[in-house]
Order: sequence, then structure tokens, then C-alpha cells
Amino acid sequence: MQKPTFYKVQAEMIYMEAKDFGYKMRDELVANEEDISLLDLEDTIYNHLISIPAYSSYPILCENEAQKAAKRVFDTFGSGGSHVFLSDGQFEE
Repeated sequence: MQKPTFYKVQAEMIYMEAKDFGYKMRDELVANEEDISLLDLEDTIYNHLISIPAYSSYPILCENEAQKAAKRVFDTFGSGGSHVFLSDGQFEE
């Protein structure tokens, strides 16, 4: 079994941070009954990542991982999809 490269380890760390931040943001939006577009979510996650000194040297990696994380979070958020959020944060199809 090959050892993961530094790039892959860094990408995974950035993705985990992006995903965690995205889910926290999703929870805040649901609590405030707000909506967000996929592009705005990507942009917000990217700006969060690039503000972290350990990741600011990797803007392209931050952009790529922000896009992946935003897509994952957005799919659970339901914006533009078949889900409608109720006031308690639960959703139905």
C-alpha cells in the first residue's frame, strides 16, 4: 500500500475543514430560515479556507475543495432541489 502524498493529505485536511464549516453555515441558515445559492456557498467556504494561515498558500487547492464541500453541503440543504425546509430544520420531499 502506498503512502498518501503530501498533496493528498493536505487536500483531505482542507476538505474536512471546508465541509465542517459548510455544515455549520448550513445549520445557521436553516435556523434563520435563510437560503443561499451554490455559488455563494462555494465563495463563502473558499473565503473561510483562504483566511486560515496554514491553507492560504494553497489557493487552487482551497478552491477545488471548497467546490466539493459546497456541493455536498448544498445537496443536503435542498436549495433548488426537491426538498423544502420546515421551520424546525427538518425537511420533507
